[in-house]
Amino acid sequence: ETIETLVHIEAEERLNAVYAVLGKDTQGQLDDKAATLVTDVYLQSVFMGQNISELSRQQAENNAREFSWQFPYWPQVRQSVDEARQQYAPGLRSFDFPVMVRILEGIDEHLAHHLDESNCQEMKSILVQMQERSGSGRVKLQDFYKSVVDGRAWQFSDSVDYLRQSGMLDEYDASQPHLIIANYLYMHGDCLRVSSFYDLCCMNPCEGFMSHLERHIQAPHATPEEIVRIVSGLPASSVPANGTLAPALVKKLEDVARHNGGVVPLHGRLFAQWMHFVYPLECPYPHVSGTTKLMSNDEWYEERGAEPTFNESQMVQYMESLHVEVAGGDAQDWGRESDTHLAMWSDEEELMDIMADGHASLALPELV
Repeated sequence: ETIETLVHIEAEERLNAVYAVLGKDTQGQLDDKAATLVTDVYLQSVFMGQNISELSRQQAENNAREFSWQFPYWPQVRQSVDEARQQYAPGLRSFDFPVMVRILEGIDEHLAHHLDESNCQEMKSILVQMQERSGSGRVKLQDFYKSVVDGRAWQFSDSVDYLRQSGMLDEYDASQPHLIIANYLYMHGDCLRVSSFYDLCCMNPCEGFMSHLERHIQAPHATPEEIVRIVSGLPASSVPANGTLAPALVKKLEDVARHNGGVVPLHGRLFAQWMHFVYPLECPYPHVSGTTKLMSNDEWYEERGAEPTFNESQMVQYMESLHVEVAGGDAQDWGRESDTHLAMWSDEEELMDIMADGHASLALPELV
Protein backbone atom coordinates (compact mmCIF):
# COMPACT_ATOMS: atom_id res chain seq x y z
CA GLU A 1 0.00 0.00 0.00
CA THR A 2 1.20 3.50 -0.80
CA ILE A 3 1.62 6.21 1.82
CA GLU A 4 -1.31 8.06 0.26
CA THR A 5 -3.53 5.01 0.76
CA LEU A 6 -2.47 4.63 4.39
CA VAL A 7 -3.11 8.32 5.07
CA HIS A 8 -6.54 8.02 3.45
CA ILE A 9 -7.44 4.98 5.56
CA GLU A 10 -6.28 6.80 8.70
CA ALA A 11 -8.41 9.86 7.87
CA GLU A 12 -11.48 7.70 7.27
CA GLU A 13 -11.00 5.86 10.57
CA ARG A 14 -10.56 9.09 12.53
CA LEU A 15 -13.57 10.68 10.88
CA ASN A 16 -15.67 7.58 11.60
CA ALA A 17 -14.74 7.92 15.27
CA VAL A 18 -15.70 11.62 15.29
CA TYR A 19 -19.06 10.85 13.68
CA ALA A 20 -19.70 8.14 16.28
CA VAL A 21 -18.88 10.38 19.25
CA LEU A 22 -20.99 13.26 17.92
CA GLY A 23 -23.87 10.98 17.00
CA LYS A 24 -23.70 11.66 13.25
CA ASP A 25 -24.75 9.21 10.55
CA THR A 26 -21.95 8.36 8.08
CA GLN A 27 -24.64 7.64 5.48
CA GLY A 28 -26.31 11.01 5.95
CA GLN A 29 -25.61 14.65 5.13
CA LEU A 30 -24.14 17.38 7.34
CA ASP A 31 -25.29 20.97 7.13
CA ASP A 32 -22.72 23.76 7.34
CA LYS A 33 -22.85 24.08 11.15
CA ALA A 34 -22.54 20.33 11.72
CA ALA A 35 -19.69 20.07 9.20
CA THR A 36 -17.81 22.84 11.03
CA LEU A 37 -18.24 21.06 14.37
CA VAL A 38 -17.10 17.72 12.94
CA THR A 39 -14.06 19.40 11.38
CA ASP A 40 -13.12 21.23 14.59
CA VAL A 41 -13.42 18.10 16.73
CA TYR A 42 -11.43 16.11 14.18
CA LEU A 43 -8.58 18.65 14.03
CA GLN A 44 -8.44 19.18 17.78
CA SER A 45 -8.12 15.45 18.38
CA VAL A 46 -5.39 15.20 15.74
CA PHE A 47 -3.30 18.13 17.05
CA MET A 48 -3.64 17.03 20.69
CA GLY A 49 -3.04 13.36 19.94
CA GLN A 50 -6.30 12.34 21.61
CA ASN A 51 -8.22 9.13 21.09
CA ILE A 52 -11.57 10.66 20.24
CA SER A 53 -13.38 7.38 20.95
CA GLU A 54 -12.62 7.74 24.67
CA LEU A 55 -14.57 11.02 24.93
CA SER A 56 -18.23 11.75 25.39
CA ARG A 57 -20.00 14.06 22.95
CA GLN A 58 -19.95 16.91 25.49
CA GLN A 59 -16.25 16.42 26.20
CA ALA A 60 -15.40 16.39 22.49
CA GLU A 61 -17.37 19.59 21.85
CA ASN A 62 -15.89 21.36 24.90
CA ASN A 63 -12.35 20.32 23.99
CA ALA A 64 -12.74 21.61 20.44
CA ARG A 65 -14.14 24.93 21.67
CA GLU A 66 -11.35 25.42 24.25
CA PHE A 67 -8.70 24.40 21.74
CA SER A 68 -9.89 27.02 19.27
CA TRP A 69 -9.36 29.66 21.96
CA GLN A 70 -5.98 28.39 23.16
CA PHE A 71 -4.20 27.25 20.00
CA PRO A 72 -2.13 30.27 18.83
CA TYR A 73 -2.54 29.55 15.14
CA TRP A 74 -6.18 28.54 15.02
CA PRO A 75 -6.95 31.35 12.54
CA GLN A 76 -4.48 29.73 10.12
CA VAL A 77 -6.18 26.37 10.70
CA ARG A 78 -9.61 27.86 9.96
CA GLN A 79 -8.26 29.54 6.84
CA SER A 80 -6.89 26.19 5.67
CA VAL A 81 -10.28 24.58 6.29
CA ASP A 82 -12.07 27.25 4.26
CA GLU A 83 -9.60 26.86 1.39
CA ALA A 84 -9.92 23.08 1.40
CA ARG A 85 -13.71 23.34 1.36
CA GLN A 86 -13.56 25.75 -1.55
CA GLN A 87 -11.20 23.41 -3.40
CA TYR A 88 -12.95 20.09 -2.77
CA ALA A 89 -16.58 21.14 -2.15
CA PRO A 90 -17.16 24.45 -3.92
CA GLY A 91 -20.65 25.82 -3.41
CA LEU A 92 -21.91 22.85 -1.36
CA ARG A 93 -24.41 23.52 1.44
CA SER A 94 -24.49 19.92 2.68
CA PHE A 95 -21.66 17.41 2.99
CA ASP A 96 -21.62 13.63 2.85
CA PHE A 97 -18.94 11.44 4.42
CA PRO A 98 -16.69 11.04 1.32
CA VAL A 99 -16.68 14.81 0.78
CA MET A 100 -15.72 15.39 4.43
CA VAL A 101 -12.81 12.95 4.02
CA ARG A 102 -11.57 14.83 0.94
CA ILE A 103 -11.78 18.17 2.74
CA LEU A 104 -9.91 16.92 5.81
CA GLU A 105 -7.21 15.30 3.68
CA GLY A 106 -6.79 18.54 1.75
CA ILE A 107 -6.38 20.73 4.81
CA ASP A 108 -2.77 19.73 5.46
CA GLU A 109 -1.50 21.07 2.15
CA HIS A 110 -2.94 24.50 2.89
CA LEU A 111 -2.02 24.35 6.57
CA ALA A 112 1.65 23.65 5.82
CA HIS A 113 1.81 26.88 3.81
CA HIS A 114 0.00 29.01 6.39
CA LEU A 115 2.00 27.68 9.35
CA ASP A 116 5.23 28.34 7.49
CA GLU A 117 4.09 31.91 6.85
CA SER A 118 3.04 32.44 10.46
CA ASN A 119 4.65 30.25 13.11
CA CYS A 120 7.87 29.44 11.25
CA GLN A 121 8.51 32.97 10.05
CA GLU A 122 7.65 34.39 13.47
CA MET A 123 10.17 32.07 15.15
CA LYS A 124 12.81 32.86 12.54
CA SER A 125 12.27 36.61 12.96
CA ILE A 126 12.68 36.39 16.74
CA LEU A 127 15.80 34.22 16.48
CA VAL A 128 17.41 36.39 13.80
CA GLN A 129 16.92 39.46 15.95
CA MET A 130 18.70 37.67 18.80
CA GLN A 131 21.73 36.61 16.74
CA GLU A 132 24.96 37.29 18.58
CA ARG A 133 26.21 38.99 15.42
CA SER A 134 24.41 39.61 12.16
CA GLY A 135 24.84 36.63 9.85
CA SER A 136 26.22 34.24 12.47
CA GLY A 137 23.15 32.01 12.41
CA ARG A 138 23.60 31.47 16.14
CA VAL A 139 21.89 32.70 19.29
CA LYS A 140 23.30 32.49 22.79
CA LEU A 141 21.30 29.83 24.59
CA GLN A 142 20.79 32.16 27.52
CA ASP A 143 19.19 34.71 25.17
CA PHE A 144 17.01 31.94 23.71
CA TYR A 145 15.55 31.21 27.14
CA LYS A 146 15.52 34.86 28.21
CA SER A 147 13.14 35.67 25.33
CA VAL A 148 10.58 33.33 26.93
CA VAL A 149 11.13 34.55 30.48
CA ASP A 150 10.79 38.15 29.30
CA GLY A 151 7.56 37.35 27.44
CA ARG A 152 8.94 38.12 23.95
CA ALA A 153 8.45 34.54 22.71
CA TRP A 154 6.42 31.52 23.77
CA GLN A 155 7.57 28.79 21.38
CA PHE A 156 11.05 28.15 22.82
CA SER A 157 10.78 25.64 25.66
CA ASP A 158 13.18 22.86 24.59
CA SER A 159 15.54 21.65 27.32
CA VAL A 160 19.31 21.86 26.96
CA ASP A 161 19.63 18.06 26.83
CA TYR A 162 16.99 17.80 24.12
CA LEU A 163 18.64 20.51 22.02
CA ARG A 164 22.05 18.90 22.45
CA GLN A 165 20.95 15.39 21.46
CA SER A 166 18.97 16.77 18.52
CA GLY A 167 22.06 18.52 17.12
CA MET A 168 20.78 22.05 17.59
CA LEU A 169 23.64 23.40 19.70
CA ASP A 170 27.02 24.88 18.86
CA GLU A 171 29.15 24.05 21.90
CA TYR A 172 32.51 25.06 20.52
CA ASP A 173 32.69 27.14 23.69
CA ALA A 174 31.10 24.77 26.20
CA SER A 175 30.67 27.55 28.77
CA GLN A 176 28.59 29.63 26.35
CA PRO A 177 26.45 27.30 24.19
CA HIS A 178 24.72 28.73 21.14
CA LEU A 179 21.55 27.63 19.38
CA ILE A 180 22.05 26.92 15.66
CA ILE A 181 19.07 28.70 14.12
CA ALA A 182 18.80 26.64 10.91
CA ASN A 183 18.98 23.34 12.78
CA TYR A 184 16.32 24.47 15.22
CA LEU A 185 13.93 25.66 12.52
CA TYR A 186 14.42 23.04 9.83
CA MET A 187 15.30 19.91 11.78
CA HIS A 188 12.69 20.52 14.44
CA GLY A 189 10.84 23.78 13.94
CA ASP A 190 7.85 23.11 16.19
CA CYS A 191 6.48 20.39 13.92
CA LEU A 192 2.81 19.57 14.12
CA ARG A 193 1.94 15.88 14.31
CA VAL A 194 -1.01 15.60 11.93
CA SER A 195 -0.74 11.94 10.99
CA SER A 196 0.85 8.70 12.12
CA PHE A 197 2.86 8.91 8.90
CA TYR A 198 4.11 12.50 8.74
CA ASP A 199 4.46 15.82 10.56
CA LEU A 200 4.04 19.34 9.25
CA CYS A 201 7.36 21.14 9.67
CA CYS A 202 8.91 24.43 8.67
CA MET A 203 9.83 24.46 4.99
CA ASN A 204 13.58 24.22 4.49
CA PRO A 205 14.87 26.92 2.07
CA CYS A 206 18.10 24.98 1.56
CA GLU A 207 16.13 22.50 -0.54
CA GLY A 208 15.60 25.24 -3.10
CA PHE A 209 19.30 26.06 -3.16
CA MET A 210 20.19 22.42 -3.76
CA SER A 211 17.59 22.08 -6.50
CA HIS A 212 19.01 25.18 -8.18
CA LEU A 213 22.54 23.77 -8.02
CA GLU A 214 21.46 20.38 -9.34
CA ARG A 215 19.60 21.92 -12.28
CA HIS A 216 22.64 23.95 -13.31
CA ILE A 217 25.33 21.35 -12.66
CA GLN A 218 23.45 18.17 -13.69
CA ALA A 219 26.13 15.98 -12.15
CA PRO A 220 26.83 14.56 -8.68
CA HIS A 221 29.95 16.70 -8.36
CA ALA A 222 31.41 19.99 -9.59
CA THR A 223 34.57 22.07 -9.45
CA PRO A 224 34.93 24.73 -6.75
CA GLU A 225 34.92 27.44 -9.41
CA GLU A 226 31.61 26.26 -10.84
CA ILE A 227 30.01 26.03 -7.40
CA VAL A 228 31.23 29.47 -6.35
CA ARG A 229 29.89 31.00 -9.54
CA ILE A 230 26.41 29.52 -9.06
CA VAL A 231 26.18 29.99 -5.30
CA SER A 232 27.29 33.62 -5.50
CA GLY A 233 24.13 34.36 -7.47
CA LEU A 234 21.71 32.72 -5.05
CA PRO A 235 19.72 35.21 -2.96
CA ALA A 236 19.06 34.46 0.69
CA SER A 237 18.00 36.37 3.76
CA SER A 238 21.45 35.95 5.30
CA VAL A 239 23.48 36.57 2.14
CA PRO A 240 22.76 39.08 -0.66
CA ALA A 241 22.66 37.81 -4.23
CA ASN A 242 25.71 38.44 -6.42
CA GLY A 243 27.84 38.83 -3.31
CA THR A 244 31.44 37.82 -2.91
CA LEU A 245 32.12 34.74 -0.80
CA ALA A 246 34.61 35.10 2.05
CA PRO A 247 38.10 33.88 1.06
CA ALA A 248 38.10 31.44 3.98
CA LEU A 249 34.94 29.78 2.60
CA VAL A 250 36.37 29.52 -0.91
CA LYS A 251 39.50 27.93 0.55
CA LYS A 252 37.44 25.37 2.46
CA LEU A 253 35.69 24.39 -0.78
CA GLU A 254 39.02 24.07 -2.56
CA ASP A 255 40.30 21.87 0.28
CA VAL A 256 37.31 19.55 -0.15
CA ALA A 257 38.00 19.29 -3.88
CA ARG A 258 41.70 18.65 -3.30
CA HIS A 259 40.80 15.46 -1.45
CA ASN A 260 38.30 14.37 -4.13
CA GLY A 261 40.29 14.58 -7.35
CA GLY A 262 39.59 18.25 -7.94
CA VAL A 263 35.80 18.11 -7.62
CA VAL A 264 33.32 18.52 -4.76
CA PRO A 265 30.68 15.79 -4.16
CA LEU A 266 27.37 17.65 -3.94
CA HIS A 267 25.71 15.02 -1.77
CA GLY A 268 28.36 14.65 0.88
CA ARG A 269 28.60 15.93 4.42
CA LEU A 270 31.41 18.37 3.67
CA PHE A 271 29.46 20.20 1.00
CA ALA A 272 26.39 20.30 3.27
CA GLN A 273 28.65 21.77 5.94
CA TRP A 274 30.06 24.33 3.50
CA MET A 275 26.53 25.37 2.50
CA HIS A 276 25.68 25.90 6.17
CA PHE A 277 28.55 28.34 6.62
CA VAL A 278 27.62 30.16 3.40
CA TYR A 279 23.93 30.25 4.36
CA PRO A 280 23.85 29.99 8.17
CA LEU A 281 20.17 30.95 8.44
CA GLU A 282 18.92 28.65 5.70
CA CYS A 283 21.03 25.47 5.71
CA PRO A 284 21.31 23.22 8.78
CA TYR A 285 24.73 22.25 10.11
CA PRO A 286 25.34 18.52 9.35
CA HIS A 287 26.68 16.80 12.44
CA VAL A 288 28.69 13.62 11.96
CA SER A 289 26.40 10.59 11.84
CA GLY A 290 25.78 8.95 15.19
CA THR A 291 26.60 12.04 17.25
CA THR A 292 23.02 13.34 17.30
CA LYS A 293 19.56 11.79 17.31
CA LEU A 294 16.30 13.46 16.37
CA MET A 295 13.38 12.39 18.54
CA SER A 296 9.79 13.51 18.92
CA ASN A 297 8.63 14.73 22.31
CA ASP A 298 6.79 11.45 22.87
CA GLU A 299 9.83 9.37 21.91
CA TRP A 300 12.01 11.41 24.25
CA TYR A 301 9.60 10.94 27.15
CA GLU A 302 9.33 7.19 26.51
CA GLU A 303 13.11 6.80 26.47
CA ARG A 304 14.06 9.24 29.24
CA GLY A 305 11.00 9.31 31.47
CA ALA A 306 11.20 13.11 31.50
CA GLU A 307 9.77 15.95 29.45
CA PRO A 308 12.04 17.37 26.71
CA THR A 309 11.09 20.89 27.80
CA PHE A 310 11.98 23.51 30.40
CA ASN A 311 9.48 25.50 32.40
CA GLU A 312 10.32 29.12 33.19
CA SER A 313 11.92 28.35 36.56
CA GLN A 314 14.23 25.81 34.90
CA MET A 315 15.15 28.38 32.25
CA VAL A 316 16.01 30.92 34.96
CA GLN A 317 18.02 28.31 36.85
CA TYR A 318 19.98 27.47 33.70
CA MET A 319 20.72 31.13 32.96
CA GLU A 320 21.89 31.72 36.51
CA SER A 321 24.21 28.70 36.38
CA LEU A 322 25.67 30.01 33.14
CA HIS A 323 26.40 33.39 34.69
CA VAL A 324 28.27 31.65 37.51
CA GLU A 325 30.47 29.78 35.03
CA VAL A 326 31.22 32.91 33.02
CA ALA A 327 31.99 34.87 36.19
CA GLY A 328 34.43 32.14 37.11
CA GLY A 329 36.50 32.92 34.03
CA ASP A 330 35.75 29.80 32.00
CA ALA A 331 34.32 31.55 28.95
CA GLN A 332 36.33 31.61 25.72
CA ASP A 333 36.23 34.21 22.99
CA TRP A 334 33.67 32.49 20.77
CA GLY A 335 33.97 35.30 18.26
CA ARG A 336 37.62 34.80 17.45
CA GLU A 337 36.61 33.21 14.15
CA SER A 338 33.75 35.63 13.71
CA ASP A 339 34.52 36.45 10.08
CA THR A 340 33.27 33.09 8.82
CA HIS A 341 32.11 31.30 12.00
CA LEU A 342 34.12 28.23 10.99
CA ALA A 343 34.91 27.08 14.51
CA MET A 344 32.64 24.02 14.10
CA TRP A 345 34.17 22.95 10.79
CA SER A 346 34.94 19.23 10.72
CA ASP A 347 36.88 17.51 7.93
CA GLU A 348 34.99 14.22 8.26
CA GLU A 349 33.27 13.32 5.00
CA GLU A 350 30.21 11.11 4.63
CA LEU A 351 28.31 10.47 1.42
CA MET A 352 24.52 10.57 1.54
CA ASP A 353 23.97 6.90 0.86
CA ILE A 354 25.77 5.94 4.07
CA MET A 355 24.53 8.73 6.30
CA ALA A 356 22.17 7.88 9.14
CA ASP A 357 18.86 9.49 10.10
CA GLY A 358 19.07 12.24 7.47
CA HIS A 359 20.97 14.46 9.91
CA ALA A 360 23.31 15.83 7.27
CA SER A 361 20.84 15.92 4.43
CA LEU A 362 20.20 19.23 2.77
CA ALA A 363 16.99 17.90 1.30
CA LEU A 364 14.93 17.43 4.44
CA PRO A 365 11.33 16.70 3.45
CA GLU A 366 8.64 19.22 4.30
CA LEU A 367 6.36 16.38 5.34
CA VAL A 368 8.34 14.02 7.54
